[in-house]
Order: sequence, then structure tokens, then C-alpha cells
Amino acid sequence: MLAGDPVIRENAWRILTEQQVGVPDFPAALFPVFAADPNPRARFWFALGFDLGPLESHVKNWAEVLARLAVSDGTNRWMRAAILSGLKPGEAQALQLARYLAQPTNATAPVEFWSDLGRVLGADTGTLPLFFPTNAPPAPWLIAVFDGVTESLRLRGKPVALPVELVTGFTVEAARLATATAEPVAIRKAAIGFLVNASSTQASDALLPILVATEPAELQLAAVRSLLGLPGDVATTELLTPARWNALPPNTRGVVLASLLAQPRHVRVLLAAIEAKPLPGNVLSRAQRESLRKHRDAAIRERAQQLFAAAETGDRMKAYEKARAVLALTGNAADGHKTFATHCVSCHRLDREGHNVGPDLFGIRNQPKESILLHIVHPNYEVVAGFNACKIECKGGRELIGLIIGESPASVTLRQAQGIEETIPRSGIIRLTVSQLSLMPEGLEAAMSQQELADLLACLKGE
Repeated sequence: MLAGDPVIRENAWRILTEQQVGVPDFPAALFPVFAADPNPRARFWFALGFDLGPLESHVKNWAEVLARLAVSDGTNRWMRAAILSGLKPGEAQALQLARYLAQPTNATAPVEFWSDLGRVLGADTGTLPLFFPTNAPPAPWLIAVFDGVTESLRLRGKPVALPVELVTGFTVEAARLATATAEPVAIRKAAIGFLVNASSTQASDALLPILVATEPAELQLAAVRSLLGLPGDVATTELLTPARWNALPPNTRGVVLASLLAQPRHVRVLLAAIEAKPLPGNVLSRAQRESLRKHRDAAIRERAQQLFAAAETGDRMKAYEKARAVLALTGNAADGHKTFATHCVSCHRLDREGHNVGPDLFGIRNQPKESILLHIVHPNYEVVAGFNACKIECKGGRELIGLIIGESPASVTLRQAQGIEETIPRSGIIRLTVSQLSLMPEGLEAAMSQQELADLLACLKGE
């Protein structure tokens, strides 16, 4: 049945998927065979074409077919999207698939799939679906599915109420997995996400040690999200202490700031840290400062207006004229690469290094140094179309600033520092505003010596 050129099978499924016809005509008994195709691309197109709309009433083993794909390909994000794309909301199909996969006699899907399936369950049911015995042990896959469900509920402003007996046992195991460096990254990430449901003390004890450069970036970012999702200000205050802030890897700092600015309760702690001087005022970009000056909370708005009046970087063209002295220095491109890694990689790519938040810098080497210096010192002198800062005010109080990279009738996708992307349901958006300002902070040159700035210019020019 599966003999022959795998490319032919791949294209056959692609045609069926694009035309949205033909799949129901196959004998249902063959679907498990197709799900086991040795060609991963053919499996992908089969999963994408496995639409439960026309199949559910005719194919009784659809949960088995999708479960096979989940077990074999659940670590691949595109396969997970393809598998889950056919589940129709409101028809309990996600819950049926979860129940099938949860049976002890069936093979276990990877935690990445359970996390995504949990997000679908949370969006579909709007509640916490308890499809397992209450005395079930806290296996990683269960931690992952509850992480996904609770995250989805919170994003939609829904209440999250886990059973007490579940939280107690699961929190202890999640804390152990989160800090177990021998465990796979996917398991640790799910455990870190689940700890947002724990007490502030339990979560902080497990998550704060993860915020070091030796840990994978995705785990650090997951820890930041969970810490800032905890009730109260304990974790936020701890993150902004000089000892903790100075120990944060440079690329993680931008993510911390974006997460703090998303919630008014955290904004107050951030402003207090800037007022008390542990953080400099120019740690925020001009777009971020302007957003705080126009904040819908009057107390935050007035406080920010007073605070940043003294923290403004002044006339940018005068700063540029002053900075032109570095053009007479001889730069070292190797040292400039280190400066780039410290100040730029969280938002820019150069020679395949960094993140696509701001414009890719590969072509900048064709510009004269004077122009490159102007872009660094005066980022708002010319904002490239499509790279304007966007502010999204969400139901529940969150405020996000980033770049819009995708829109659909149902959602908006925003990209923030470090390349982090978040899709916000339009039903959860109060207001969306596109600024005329760049996300790049002004005054960046003040954080470098003249020689470091000359070295950075040499690096960007490809010398």
C-alpha cells in the first residue's frame, strides 16, 4: 500500500488537503496505515487533511489515528498544529482524544503534544476537564496538560481552580522536575509552566535559580512567565533587586521588562525600582516610556510623567553630533561582536545570530558608518515600515508591546524581544494601537564606551 516514491504520496495528500475532497472516500481501515507512513512529510499532509468534519460520523477509529500521529510526531510543532487543526471546537473532540491518549494501555504522547492539547482543551471547554482519576500520580504528561489548560484559561480571563489534592502533589513533583537538569527540556518547561499554580514561595524557590546563563533560554523565559504570573509582588520585587537583575543574562532582561509592562501591578513595582535607582530610566525604550505616560491608569500615568521627564535622553541629533567622534577611532570587529551579543541580539539578526524583532542587519554593512551610527543613536529618525511599536490592551489588565507579525479574523500575533511570539484572541483585546516610534530604545550609546561603539560599527560593517 505504501510502496513507491514517498514524494508521490506526499503530493497526493497535499492535493487532497488543498481541494478538501477525497479523504472520506478512503476505507477507514487504511487510516492507521497512512498514519504510519515512513515518510514524515506524507504523515504531515495526511494529518492536515484528516478533517474531522467529514470523517467523525464515518470513521470510528479517528482518535486512534490521531493518537498514533501524536505519539510518533508530537515533538514537531508543525505536526502538532496539523494534528490538532481538525478538532472542531465545541464538539468535545479534543476531550475524546485526550481520554483516548490517557488510557494506560495506549502509548504515551510526548509532553509537548499534551501541552498543546491542554491549550485546546482550555479554549474549547472554558473549564478544567478532569478526565483522569483524582488520585492519579503527577506524571509529566499530566503536568503538561494542566499547564496547557490553565494557561489557556488565564489568557481568556477565565478562573483557574485546580483541586487541592491535585495542586499539593503536583506542585512538589513539578518543582522537582523544573530544577532537574538531567530531565529533557520539554518536561522541565511544562513543569515550570505548571508552577504558576503554586504558592509564591514554592514557585520562587524553584524558578529563581533557573534564571542564569547556564540554563537554556527557553527555560529562563518560561520561568519569567511563571514568576510574573504569581499573585502578589514578591517575585517581581526579587527580580528587580540589583543582585538578581545584574545576574540576568542580557537577552532575558528585555523579556522580563516586556512581561512587567504587561500588567499594571508589575508596572508599579518597576517604576519604584527606577525611582530608587536599581534600574536606570533608559532601561525602557522610548515607546515603552511613552506608553506609560499615556497609561489608562491615572496613577501610573502621572507617576511616569514625573519620573521620565528627568530621564529623557534629550535632543537626539545633538547626541548624534557628539557621538560622531567615534568615527575617527579604529574599531575591532571581533570585540564589536561581543558588544552586539550584549546589546543587540535580543531584537536583531546579523549573520544568522540573534532574533527577528527589528530589521535584519545583514544589509546594513552597505551603508556608511555615519548612517549606521545615526540609526543607533537616533532610532526614531527613520522607522522602517512594519517595525513600528504596537500596543495591545487586553481584557484582564495585560498590556503588550511588540511588532504585529500576523493577523487573522480571530487573532493577532505579536512578536516581542527575544523573538517571543504570542497570539492574542481578538475577543480578548480591548484596544490595539500602532505607534510611530521604534521599539529600539534611545540612549543605547550611553551604555557603551566610545571604543565599544567604534567596535560595534566595525562589526556591523563586516570589517
